[in-house]
Order: sequence, then C-alpha cells, then structure tokens
Amino acid sequence: PEQKNILKEFITSVNSNKRLFTLVNNEFSKIKTKIKKLVENVKDEVVKIKLTEVVKNIKHFSVLVGDFYTYY
Repeated sequence: PEQKNILKEFITSVNSNKRLFTLVNNEFSKIKTKIKKLVENVKDEVVKIKLTEVVKNIKHFSVLVGDFYTYY
C-alpha cells in the first residue's frame, strides 16, 4: 500500500514537489522506526550492524531529499 501511495503522489504532484518530498520523508521515518524495532530482536551481530547502517543512511538520504527541495 505504501508504494502505491507514493507512486500515486508522484504521478499527481507533478507541480508540487513539496508534497512528494514530505510524503517520501514520512515513509522514510516509518521505515526507520520499523528497522530500529527489528534490530532489537536480531541476534546476529553482523546483521545488527548492517541494519544500523541502513538506519543511518535513511537519515542522510532524507536530509538530501530535503536539501534538493530547497534548491527547486
């Protein structure tokens, strides 16, 4: 359902990048929260490290998306 909503917003918000970026950042926040919860239950240290890095990269990417919006 989330992918469908993002695709729909992408198609309909041709003239409104702000709405699209807001939606994408909200989805990033949801994903980040879900991954953080998963990390708590993972026993394999390597997987924990990788998931933690994914969370860090999501944060950096959402900042980049926000910066992109400020330029356009």
